Amino acid sequence: MKLEISELVLEQLLNEIVEILEHVHLSRTKPDLYQHKSIYACEDIPRLSFQFEGDRDIEHEHLINQ
Repeated sequence: MKLEISELVLEQLLNEIVEILEHVHLSRTKPDLYQHKSIYACEDIPRLSFQFEGDRDIEHEHLINQ
C-alpha cells in the first residue's frame, strides 16, 4: 500500500515538473503568451496542449456516461 502511494506521489511530482518545464520553454519561445513576465508572475497562464487533450477526454467520458 505504501509503495503504491509513493509511486502515485512520485508520478504526480514528475508531471508537475514536466508542466513547469513546458511553461518555462514556452515562455522563452513565446513570451507574449505570458505577458513578458515570469511564469510565476503571469496572471493568465496559457493551457498546454496536453491539458486540452485531458479536457476532451473528460468531455468524451461525460458524454458516454449520460
